[in-house]
Amino acid sequence: MESIQEVFKEQTIDYILSSYPDFKSLINSSREELEQIPDLSKAKAKQFFAYLQISKLLLSSGENAQRITGPKDIYENLKNISLFEEERFIVVLLNTKNIVLSHYEVSKGTINATIVHPREVFSQAVRMKANAIICCHNHPSGDPTPSSEDIQITQRLVEVGNLLGIKVLDHVIIGNGQYLSLKEKGLI
Repeated sequence: MESIQEVFKEQTIDYILSSYPDFKSLINSSREELEQIPDLSKAKAKQFFAYLQISKLLLSSGENAQRITGPKDIYENLKNISLFEEERFIVVLLNTKNIVLSHYEVSKGTINATIVHPREVFSQAVRMKANAIICCHNHPSGDPTPSSEDIQITQRLVEVGNLLGIKVLDHVIIGNGQYLSLKEKGLI
């Protein structure tokens, strides 16, 4: 595999480092933005964009699945969703011992909202015979304070989960370096 010095010219690397103040801004750049980088061909920009998208997926994949003992475990597994500039709603499926079976993205929204429907939230949970779920989403603003909509959808999901026999254990909202558990706040 080529090193970064073999792929990009030194001035290109300097431009990238000076133009993007942090990894979050770089990983969220569009292919069109990358094509504007001096001395970077359209083909290289497309390749670089693909690498950044793969990096996003790997960072948000939660490959370190484990036994969940509280909201901090969810935060540690999914904190990289704070890199996204739009809201992402993720459901974590748990077995009877609170071991993560899987997790999946239910919806991708805008910078301040995402549409969440119980049908999509519970579809995989039913199929995989999950005992419980934990909902999680990011607030691109960085502030994990729940909106009234966050509270309402959580209460609705708890009701639907009770009907299906799949307990909603928590809803964790992730911001920049912080999280908030609706369960800990007494909202579940």
